[in-house]
Amino acid sequence: MKNTHCSLPIAILLSGLFLMLTSGVAAKEAGFYLQAGVTYWNDLEEPKIEIETDEGGLPAEADEFVTRQYEIDGSRSQLSIGGGYNVNESWSFEAFYVRSPELNFSLDLNVPLDDLGIEESLSLSWATTMRHTVFGVGAVYDLYLNQYLSLFGKVGIAFTESSLDSEFLFLGQPLPEEEFPSGAFNQDEENQEIYGVIGVRFPLKLLLGSTDTSITFAYQFIETAHERETSFEVGFQWNF
Repeated sequence: MKNTHCSLPIAILLSGLFLMLTSGVAAKEAGFYLQAGVTYWNDLEEPKIEIETDEGGLPAEADEFVTRQYEIDGSRSQLSIGGGYNVNESWSFEAFYVRSPELNFSLDLNVPLDDLGIEESLSLSWATTMRHTVFGVGAVYDLYLNQYLSLFGKVGIAFTESSLDSEFLFLGQPLPEEEFPSGAFNQDEENQEIYGVIGVRFPLKLLLGSTDTSITFAYQFIETAHERETSFEVGFQWNF
């Protein structure tokens, strides 16, 4: 199965190389452009969730009563849109917008009370949904290796907004929000991060008969204060 999944992107890249070698590339002209594509979030790892008490974390023997669950709601592939301005054939400035899929994770603590002669267990559950929204602005530099191929790099500032919606259950019943500090259930966090992109660009001259439209393959990352989030993007750019 792994070889089957890998064969598709390899075939796409080989097809792209063939097009680049058979369809001349014209350098970008000054003017505005629009871009749209699909961003694949490949680095959405399970978050580390720790239970803190007044004495610190839970003792090791208590970990057997804890159940953690994590899932991605929806596709890792999300639409991305952007636009910019070509200053000359090498330099551009652009802005983009993309969202991540919803991330759902939960933690359940169930402590049996058999030793106390009670059949039911003491249960506490916490479930939360998180989603990231990213708006970025930055500079783009194209390096023309020859008349058929352009490599590009991007660097800029990403304005990220993370929304967090939580629910607490005690003995199967929801706990009232007024019993918790403000923001414990719903949080919106905004940050400014550094992002970078490297990729390859070539025109769709053979398919569309014009060098005003190009396709890009890119690897991109956002360097956050906690960790690096990475993704891949296939995009189309229209110059006008």
